[in-house]
Amino acid sequence: MAKEFDMLRIMWRHFTKKSKYMFTNIFFFYEGISVEADFMIIDDDGYCNEYEIKCDKKDFVEEFKSKPDKHNLLRDHHYSCPNRYYFAALPGIIDKETVPEYAGFVEFEPTTGGDYRMRTIKKAPLLHKIILDPKNLFQKIYYTYFNCKQTLYSNDRKRIRRADGSKAEKQPTTKSTVTKKGRRSKGLFGR
Repeated sequence: MAKEFDMLRIMWRHFTKKSKYMFTNIFFFYEGISVEADFMIIDDDGYCNEYEIKCDKKDFVEEFKSKPDKHNLLRDHHYSCPNRYYFAALPGIIDKETVPEYAGFVEFEPTTGGDYRMRTIKKAPLLHKIILDPKNLFQKIYYTYFNCKQTLYSNDRKRIRRADGSKAEKQPTTKSTVTKKGRRSKGLFGR
């Protein structure tokens, strides 16, 4: 039985030559909410396509109960949503008839070599033609990257940056300790 990681690997191979930008497990902003996208691509037309991976039927049903705001925005074709939205699963997990009208559906079918290939069962409709501003789209990526690097490289008390670039409140750093070899260790990531 394939797991989410296996499906991400299949999608990565499938889109490597077809898409300029691919992201896995990235936080993506819908209007007023932050949601993690399992797999996201930016196609040659600049459209954003999100793929939500479902590993079992319960996970598919829970998606709508646990994220009603996200699905309301998708249903309303809101400009802050991706241009196309897909569900992705192994055969037998999602019935084509249960996929909402605003979403597409891809399956990972087994091949004779024991691997899987991706097959489109239902093409996702274009929810809107607005090309998302890369500055806004990639702001969350930079926010996470910046704060990680700030934590690694800062000697003083660090300031966390918000996604909009403004400074948040000061965060206490871990106490430095001196190791037996006389090196300073901040205790973060073993460094």
